[in-house]
Amino acid sequence: MDRLIIFGAGGMGRETAWLTERINKISPTWERLGFMDDDDSIRGKSFNGYPVIGKTQDILRYKDAYFVVAIGASKVREKIVSNMKALCPDIKFAVLIDPENPQGQNLLEMAMNSQKAHELDPVNELLNQGKVDEAWREINKILENDPDNIVAKNVKGNVLGRGYGRLDDAIKIFEEIV
Repeated sequence: MDRLIIFGAGGMGRETAWLTERINKISPTWERLGFMDDDDSIRGKSFNGYPVIGKTQDILRYKDAYFVVAIGASKVREKIVSNMKALCPDIKFAVLIDPENPQGQNLLEMAMNSQKAHELDPVNELLNQGKVDEAWREINKILENDPDNIVAKNVKGNVLGRGYGRLDDAIKIFEEIV
């Protein structure tokens, strides 16, 4: 199981703790270490059975853990995330999806496709530079390693459809996706 720390011990943080309990009932995923919160008055207290183990600067003690920032106020949440990234550029943030959400699988697929899209950043850069041959080789390498990568198939189809290759090959790729 991956270690998880919830930043924010207020209402949203407690809801997030319950969410991780629901996730773990279906598939043990998260070892919850506790909460972090910059409110010194709650340091050492427990909420929902989980202790408050520190505040922002303490994240460095937990470099192997994942974090989720459970703060309702968007400006405050943004500032906390920014501070955390400044302290620890390699910080890992968790993606939590409620297993009781009937759309949850779609959200998980969206998160995974988003990650796959980032893998294609070098390909897009090559295409923007007009280096179609190099981009083509990179797309094919990605698809060799991950033949079901729908995002790479989409880019490959777009490249084919724009004249690099045969149009009927592009149509086949788009038919696979749909």
